[in-house]
Amino acid sequence: MEELRAAATANEPYDAAVIDLVMPGLDGISLAQAIKQDPVVADTALILITAFHTEESQKQALQAGFVATLPKPVRQAQLFKAIKERYNPQLTLIAAEQPAPVITGEFEAKQRILLVEDNPVNQLVASMQLERLGYKVEIAENGVEVLQIIDKEPYDLILMDCHMPEMDGLEATRRIRRQEADGQTHVPIIAMTANAMQGDREVCLKAGMDDYIAKPIALSDLKQALERWLEPAEVVKHEIIPVSLPAKALPLVTLDTDVLDNLCKLSKRSKPVVLRKLVDNFLTNSPKLLAEMRSSVENEQVSTLQRVAHTLKSSSASYGALYLADLCRILEASARAGDAPIGIQQVEQIEAEYDNVKRALELQLEGES
Repeated sequence: MEELRAAATANEPYDAAVIDLVMPGLDGISLAQAIKQDPVVADTALILITAFHTEESQKQALQAGFVATLPKPVRQAQLFKAIKERYNPQLTLIAAEQPAPVITGEFEAKQRILLVEDNPVNQLVASMQLERLGYKVEIAENGVEVLQIIDKEPYDLILMDCHMPEMDGLEATRRIRRQEADGQTHVPIIAMTANAMQGDREVCLKAGMDDYIAKPIALSDLKQALERWLEPAEVVKHEIIPVSLPAKALPLVTLDTDVLDNLCKLSKRSKPVVLRKLVDNFLTNSPKLLAEMRSSVENEQVSTLQRVAHTLKSSSASYGALYLADLCRILEASARAGDAPIGIQQVEQIEAEYDNVKRALELQLEGES
C-alpha cells in the first residue's frame, strides 16, 4: 500500500498490482478493498493469485475490485495476458477450470532419464510420472552425485531440480557443460523449478539448461517437455490416462483428493497399494522436515529454514495439500527476505496444518481398505 501511494505521489503510478490471497497480516482481499477505497491509488488494476480457486473466491475477488484471478502455479502466459488485458471485462475467464487433458498410450521403456532430486516425496512422484510415460528412470540426490553417475554411463536426458544441498542443479549443469566443451556430446537438461517465470528461465538457460518446467509438475507439461528433446516413447497399447491436477478446493483446502487419485492412476498396481506407498512416503519424510524447521527457527538458522520450508512446500503441493504448501511458501519467503524475527507461531501453524493433512491422508487409506 505504501509503495503504491509513494509511486502515485511521485507521478509514476503502477499500472497493475499482483496480490497473493494468503499473506501474513493483511490478506489479499482486505488489501484490495483498502486500495480501492483510497482515491490516490484506486485506479490501479489488481490481479489476484491463489492456490484456492473456487466460485466463491472468484466472486469475493470481483467484489473486492480484482480484474483477474490466476490459479497457482502462475503461468507466465497467463500473467502476461492478465496485465496486457487488465481492462477487459471478460478477463477473469482465464482462470476458469479447463477440461482435463488426456495423454494416450502405454509405453515400452527404452530411453533412460536421470532424475536429480533430493526430496524423497518428489522422487517418488516424478519417478511414477516418468515410468508412466514410458521412460526408464534412475535417481541422483544432488549435483555431486549426478556428476559421478554420468561419468560412468550416458543418459538420454537429465531432469534436474534447481535447489539441492551439496551442489545445486545450476552448478551441476555448468560443470556438465564444461565437460562437454569438446562438442562431441550434449545431454539435454530440463530444470524443475518452483516458479515458471521469465527470471527463472533466464537463469536456467544461462547455466546451460535446455528447458524448464514448473513444480508441482503436471504430467501433460512433463510429456510435452520431454518430447521437445527426445523421440516419443514407443506406443505398445492404447489407453486413456487422466493427467490433470484439478484446481477444485475441498473444505479447509487441506487435501485435494483428485491430485492423489491422479497419482495413483500413474501406476499399474492397485490403488490401495499405490496409495499406501504414497502416504507412507509423505508421512515418513515430513516429520523430519518439521523438526528441522522448528530447530532452525529456534536457532535462527535462516538459510536452513528457507531450504526446509521450500522442500515441504514442494512435497505438499505434489500431494494436493494446498494450504500446507502455501503456509510453507509464506515462511520460505520470509526467510529469503531476511525478515526478523520469524516467530515460532508460524511453525506451529504449519505443524497444526500438517496434522490435518495427516488425518486426511489416513482417512483416504481407510476408505480404500
